[in-house]
Amino acid sequence: QVNADFFPRPDRRSIVLGGEQHDRHWNEAMLQTAATAVAGDFRELIGLLGARRLWALMGAAHAIREDQAFGCFWAAFCEVAPLHGCAWTVGDEWAPVASTMLAPSLLSTSELMALDAVGIGIMHPDLRTSWSALQALGAKPLTLSSVVAGLEAHAESGSDWEADRRDDLWSATGKMLSVLPRPLAMQSLKARLKAVPFLADDRGQPASASTLRILFDGIDRARIGRWAPGVAIADQRVL
Repeated sequence: QVNADFFPRPDRRSIVLGGEQHDRHWNEAMLQTAATAVAGDFRELIGLLGARRLWALMGAAHAIREDQAFGCFWAAFCEVAPLHGCAWTVGDEWAPVASTMLAPSLLSTSELMALDAVGIGIMHPDLRTSWSALQALGAKPLTLSSVVAGLEAHAESGSDWEADRRDDLWSATGKMLSVLPRPLAMQSLKARLKAVPFLADDRGQPASASTLRILFDGIDRARIGRWAPGVAIADQRVL
């Protein structure tokens, strides 16, 4: 807690922050003390304010980071924020800022939840307005590369794929693919994506896009099963 009086300007609408008199130096010292005190109680601040108000405050501090007098608040936040889980995710959990990613606005809530459920830290959309501050502290935009890496890590961990999330995972990756440029460098990324078994065949078994086959209209599924029992047919919901 800081309990001190500032020296006001003659109109009493602001405090003295110019000149070389003692009143300016006193005011600047009080602002620095206040910034240090706020940073010292940062963990408590997270609980008191909640995600929206916390990042509204952080965003305001970032906006005046170059100010000679008030820039001390952003400097103080930069020191303590990386030490705490202060980014709010779509899974309603606090997480370190550097471990979270802001997804494109074209993804739905259920798609964001599906990505978060497989370990890709998805930032809550409510924090989008504070993106500049979050990015300055290490948050990153969600890219197809990070989605593929997250899906691969989930597969390698041996964790189960939640059946009710598969459709959303597929639609989310489809949307990410749709907004990509078409350079040759993306071909290897797409090949990796095709190899991850985050989809399902028509019997509900995990399968990758590279192993699935599309059954055209008029073809008897039972007959295919007798002739080629090992063939995985794509679930119609992903077509």
